[in-house]
Amino acid sequence: MGTATAPYRSATIGVLALGATLLGLATSVSYWSGAEGAFDLRDLIIAARTSLLALAFPLGWLGVWAASVHAPDSVIIGAAPGRSRRTIVLRQAAVLAGAISVGWLAGWAVPVGMAIATQYWTRVDLLAMLTLAVAVGSLTSIGLAVAMLVGIRVGAFLAPAALLCVMALPAFWINDVVLSGLPVSTQALSYVWSITAPVRGDQLVWGTEVVRLGFYLLVFVTAAQAAAGLAEFRATRNHRATASITWLAFPLAVSVAVSVVMPLLYVEDPNDQVRCRSDAGFTLCLYQIDEPQRGEFEAFLAPLVQLLPAEQVSATTFTQASDGTGDVSFSRLGSGRDTWIRNQLSSVASNLFLPALAPEYRCEGKPEETITTTDRLEASVKRQVGTRAAAATADDPRLNAEFTTIADPGDAGSFEPADRWLDELTDGQFRDWYHQHRPQLDACTLTEQDFR
Repeated sequence: MGTATAPYRSATIGVLALGATLLGLATSVSYWSGAEGAFDLRDLIIAARTSLLALAFPLGWLGVWAASVHAPDSVIIGAAPGRSRRTIVLRQAAVLAGAISVGWLAGWAVPVGMAIATQYWTRVDLLAMLTLAVAVGSLTSIGLAVAMLVGIRVGAFLAPAALLCVMALPAFWINDVVLSGLPVSTQALSYVWSITAPVRGDQLVWGTEVVRLGFYLLVFVTAAQAAAGLAEFRATRNHRATASITWLAFPLAVSVAVSVVMPLLYVEDPNDQVRCRSDAGFTLCLYQIDEPQRGEFEAFLAPLVQLLPAEQVSATTFTQASDGTGDVSFSRLGSGRDTWIRNQLSSVASNLFLPALAPEYRCEGKPEETITTTDRLEASVKRQVGTRAAAATADDPRLNAEFTTIADPGDAGSFEPADRWLDELTDGQFRDWYHQHRPQLDACTLTEQDFR
């Protein structure tokens, strides 16, 4: 009785694992290089899940390479005691999936270690990263099965395309388009999600992640079984071997069942909520990952709040929470102050000084001339805010530049008579004028007469 030999040499396995490691490093480089600023495991989970799409081509071509040895004249599949074709293919699939999963996870090890050492994390975050690694391994089996089905030449094109479809269609087309509006969701078992989760204040659900892990293991097993049967067909042209494709009905059935159940993807994390303090005269609520930058946020907001009445400042809450409990919401500092200033400062200024609804909605039912005038007067108010905040930040070139852009966004949308009149006011006079006339601005009753 012959003995089964290893499907690949150790050197081959090492090269495959190294390649997967390099892919993981390439997709995570923005984190361990510092380009993303402070990050935690939830950031890495979101990034890693999204990066799976980039693996479609290398994993598809890996499946083609693995299938290329299974041809009628190939010695590796010759009949021999202890070396059945099914056993060889299944072992090949297992070794490939293991090497790729371990290598990919090693590629993400650096930022994962940094996040664990420096930021808040939960054990379900670790399970989620493991689940994604198993998902990567299952994709190798799918690529192998597709290559076995369509052949080497066609597989070079179809295997990557099939992997892209497997990853993208369930979340972005089936869930968001076909099933839109129905009490069904394919998101839980999708390789990638069309939503960004979990965000600050939330955590993944243990039960759902366990189901996801089991599902990707099931996909691996069934795809490997299908690949083994298709290898038999390619070698012997025995059409009965193509029945192995029916193995894929198992994960499809599980997908349908889970889609109907719709398990929770994430829940509120009681240990990671915003912390509120009023050190600067206003309430500022930050998640713990941004707590070291509290002084930066206070510096960003100071030029704006100094233009508001003291009683309004003390009653205003700035928060990173998205639950609607604060007056002005903003995002994390992320990759640095320049990016935050560029992406957030203008909206913060608008939320502070302008009504939430645009004039065309807020002034509905009023003459078109009133709506147009109100829109231009809002632009005049924001121009004043930008100009005065820019003057107060002359010693901070980046902050000054953004406030200058807010004051002059490059269009002629403001009301020139109002601009000229407001330009003559001191900061204190503007603050008093704004406080007195804000109700009129809200009600769309502010007119040219209020600037005389």
